[in-house]
Formats: sequence, C-alpha cells, structure tokens
Amino acid sequence: MTLSDLLKAGPDGDNEIYTRALESAIWGILQYRKNPMPFLKTALTERPNGLIAVSTKFFFFIFSGHKSEDLAAQLRPLATHLVETPRHWTLFAEALLHLHQGNTDEAIALLDIALAVCPCNILALRVLTDILLIRGSSEQLAYTIALVEPFYRPDPALRPFVLGMLSFGLEERGDYEAALAMASDVLRAGPSPWALHTVSHVHYEMRMPSEGLAAIEATKDDWEGALLLASHIMWHKALFLVELGRLSEATELYMSYFMPLVQADPNEKPLDVFPLSDATALLWRLRILGVDVSSQWELVERHWLVMPSFTNFFATHQVLAVSVVNPTALQRWNPPTFLGSLASSLQRWIQQGDAAGCAEGLLPILRRHREMGGSRAQTDILARTFLAACEETAEGSVWRDYAMTLRALSRIYNANII
Repeated sequence: MTLSDLLKAGPDGDNEIYTRALESAIWGILQYRKNPMPFLKTALTERPNGLIAVSTKFFFFIFSGHKSEDLAAQLRPLATHLVETPRHWTLFAEALLHLHQGNTDEAIALLDIALAVCPCNILALRVLTDILLIRGSSEQLAYTIALVEPFYRPDPALRPFVLGMLSFGLEERGDYEAALAMASDVLRAGPSPWALHTVSHVHYEMRMPSEGLAAIEATKDDWEGALLLASHIMWHKALFLVELGRLSEATELYMSYFMPLVQADPNEKPLDVFPLSDATALLWRLRILGVDVSSQWELVERHWLVMPSFTNFFATHQVLAVSVVNPTALQRWNPPTFLGSLASSLQRWIQQGDAAGCAEGLLPILRRHREMGGSRAQTDILARTFLAACEETAEGSVWRDYAMTLRALSRIYNANII
C-alpha cells in the first residue's frame, strides 16, 4: 500500500485536493524537503475537521515543541465519535492525545495496536519511532520497524525512510556493520537523509570522524533541505570536526548555522525543539573543551524558558543551558531523580567551582545514562562532561587519573569506553 492509497482509504479520501495536500504534508513530516505547514493549511481548508490532517498537524506541533492545546481540543471529539473511520486512524489520534497529556506508555501501546491493524500507517510508525528514540529504547526501536518493514517493500518511495530508520535501530543496539551495510545500500539507490543519519552515527561510534565528515560533505545537496533533520546532520558534522581537533571550524559552524536560529525572539518565532537541542549540545561540547562561547548561552536559554520539556531528553539540554546562565535555578530539579542528580552535580562545578564534587555526582549518572533518552551519540555528552570535570580536578587526584585511564582505553580499543 502506497501513501496515496493509505490516505484515499481513510476518512475524507474522496476529496482529491485534501488527500494530495495531506500527502505532501506527510512527506515533510518524514523529514524530506517540504515544509508541511502550507500543505496542512490547504488540507484543513478543504476539511477543517479532517481527522488525519488535524492529527498530522497535532503531531508536528507536539514534536516541534510548540503549544498544541487548541489542536488537542479539536482532535478529541474527532478521535472518539467518527464511527466509520478506520480503527488505526482513531487509535493514532488517541495515541497523540495520550502523548500530549504525558501518558507515554499508553501512547506506545495504542500505536502498537494501530500498526498491528494497519502496518502501512506510516504516521503511526513515524510517531512511535520518535517516541522510542527520545526514550532511548533502541532495542524496541529496531524490533518495531523490523516487524512492519516487509509491508513497505512494494513502495519505493517510503522504503528508503523505513530502511533508514531500521538501520538506525540496528546501530543503536550496537550492530554497526549491519547498520552501515543497510544504510549504504539505501544511499546507493538514491538520496535518503535518514540513511545518512545512520552512517553518521556508525562513524561516530566507531571513531571514524574523517569518514563520517566525508559522507556528510558528499551528500550535502540531499540533506540540507531536510526538515528538522538538517540541523541534526549539521550537529553530526560539528561532532566530527571536534573529534578531528578542528575546534575553530566547529565553532564557526555553530556561529554560521545555529546562532541565526537562536537569535530569533522565542515569543515571536519559537525554535523547534530538535534544532534547539542540537544547538545546546554543540555549545556545551565546545564549552567543556575550553572554547569561549559565553556570549551564546543566554540566546539558547531564553528559548528553553518557553519550551515545554516533556521528556528527560529535552529537559537534560534545558538543564545544561540553565546551569551556565542561572545556576541557582538548578534547584528546581530535585535529587534523586536523574535530572535532579545532573543539576546538583553541575551546580557544584559551575557555581561552586567543585569539579571533584561534580565528577563524584556524575559517576552514578553514567550508569543511568539511558534515562536521558536519545541516541548513544547524544547521551555521550554525559560521559564527555564527566571526563571534563575529572580533568579539571587537582593534579594527582583520583579523578584525573580515572580520566587518563579511560582516555587511554578509548585509544587502545578505538571505541567510546563510557
């Protein structure tokens, strides 16, 4: 079943203008080149209460970090009272409403059922993979996509997205060779930002920054216009530059690409939460490496102040920004939660100058790093912060020796040890 067939079989599928606009919007949601909002506007003009159009816009708003209460109110009666609507679409809408309310487990369960009813519901798959990724559920991510992948084999348009996500799931569970082989096959067949995303992660985990940077540069025309994902690939590019010791180039990348994004007034033009997370993570890495980026933190933090941090992943980045701009405000996150332990550790380092105390506080957090959510490369920021704190302790301290040992092991085994 193609995407067009899926939409025509759904509610309002008899309206050609509606279905065509909705199809274009969904391609935007799938991280291809089109901004979904103009197409959603067209679809909603045709069908103001079209279940799929309202659900799609609601999903986009939730995962962009924008306010969505009005859309939730509009969607709620549509999800419960359209008796003739295919069940997988109402399950999809109900899952979004649960997600909006913070009931993530219920949302996952409903999306699982929706995909069992209709494995080709690409929006349900897209939302479910996003949730699993943000939660750091890598094993479940690969398994979920593998179950539905056979149903997308007849569709050459959607297959690169599905295989790109499946290869990423393989990478996240440590199957680097299989992930790289699958993603490379997809890229040989044509452009796929998600397959390139997998390649970037594999090269980072295998400590192959030159190869990763070359892959990104060689496919620049294919991913620069990819909605939301472009900023993430820019983040990967910066990581490779950092790993190669080219800090000035990584800093210039931040200033030329990310700084214009965060300079916008968050009350007038709020930044999407994924680019904001990428900007924050890159800025933090530069900071702990000794690069003076102090002028940028207030720009980033003011966006986080108006952003609903609905998961540990996003809230972790918010904690990083707050720790630099206003460390006294870190008290709002209370131990022994993951975020509270992180906040108190950073407060000891940044506000009190106690690097050893920070290292001591971060060590148990490293064992809980999956609670942050996100990918391996993203949670690696916790290990990098720990090492930076260790290396700032007094000469001869146990923490400095600990950091030297870990870095030596990383060089010997050519792998990220922690």
